[in-house]
Amino acid sequence: MKSIFRFFEENMNGTLSTESGEYNLTFNNEIGKGKLKGIQLNGPISFIEFDVTFNQDFEISTEPKEAQSLFLGYCSQGSLRFGFEGAKTSGTVETYQTAILNSEEDKSLSLKFNKQTETKISLIMVDKIVPPMFSDQGESLSSKLVQLFRGNEEGKDFLYIGSYNIRIAEQIERLNNIEAEGVVRRVMTEGILHVILAMELQQHASDEHQKEHPMGSLTTREMKLVKKISDSIKKSPEYPYSISSLCQENALSPAKLQEGFKLLHGTTVGDYIKNLRVEKAEELIRTTDLNISEVVYSVGLSSRSYFSKIFKKRYKCSPKNYQSHQVPVFATA
Repeated sequence: MKSIFRFFEENMNGTLSTESGEYNLTFNNEIGKGKLKGIQLNGPISFIEFDVTFNQDFEISTEPKEAQSLFLGYCSQGSLRFGFEGAKTSGTVETYQTAILNSEEDKSLSLKFNKQTETKISLIMVDKIVPPMFSDQGESLSSKLVQLFRGNEEGKDFLYIGSYNIRIAEQIERLNNIEAEGVVRRVMTEGILHVILAMELQQHASDEHQKEHPMGSLTTREMKLVKKISDSIKKSPEYPYSISSLCQENALSPAKLQEGFKLLHGTTVGDYIKNLRVEKAEELIRTTDLNISEVVYSVGLSSRSYFSKIFKKRYKCSPKNYQSHQVPVFATA
C-alpha cells in the first residue's frame, strides 16, 4: 500500500497527509486527477481506495513485497482491468462486482485504469506473511484465506470475479462518511473494514453455491437505477412512495425493482421503507423533544398503534418506554 502512495506522491505531484494509520492523497495534473485513501489495520489487513479519472489509459503495479498478499477488490464505479505481471491470468471487474486474486508465486498485481472514466475501486490486502508482533491475531486468518483461494493446480494463480453486490458499496460509503475522531474513528473504521471483508468473502461463498445463475437477471444499468431509488428513499423515508410510481419514474418493472431490493437489502421495497421509518423515528425520539404523535407523522406514518407495533418489534421496547429512558444517568465513585 505504501508504495502506491509513494508513487502518486513522487510521480503525480500528489499531496499526502497521514494520521493515525490513515493515508489521504489528492492529485491533479495533465495525466489525471483524483484521490486515494489508505488504512493500515493492526494485523495483516490493509485497505486502499481509488477515486480517480485519468486522461489516458493508466497502469500501476504493486511492489514485490506487497505481492505477498491476497487481494480482494470491489468496484463502486467504472471498471478496472487487472492481472498478475508476467502471467496470463487477468480479468475485468465492473461496477458493483467483487474480485479475489491470489498468486501462488507472489507476482506483482497490475491495475489498469481506462481513460476518461471516473473509477472508484477499493482493494483489501491480506498479508500472507504476518509480522511476529501480530502473529497471534493475524496468522490464522491469513493462512485460512490463502488455503481457501488457491489455484486449481500447483503454481497456478487464483482469480474470481463475483456477481453484483451493492451492499458493499453502502459500507464503503459509511467508511467515507465517518465524522468521529481519535479512538472512536479508529474503532469504527476497523469495524466497517472487517464487515466489508466479511461481505466479500460471503459473496464468494454465495456465488459458489449458485453457480448456475451468478449474475441474476438484472443488468448493470438496472442495478444502478435500483441503487438510485434506494438512495432517494433513504434520504426522504417519510415520502408516500408507491411501487407503481417508483417503477414509472425509473422505467423498471415491479419484478425488477423487487429483485433489485432483494439483492441490495435482502428485503422488499415496502419493508425497506418501513425499516427506514422506524430507524428515523428512533433517532427523532433520541435526539429531539417531539412527542410520540409528532414523531409518527414526521416519518410518514398516520397510525400511532401501527407505529408502536413495528417499533416494539424492532427494538423490543415501546416508543413511550424508550423515550422515558433517554435521560442519561452518570454514577460517580
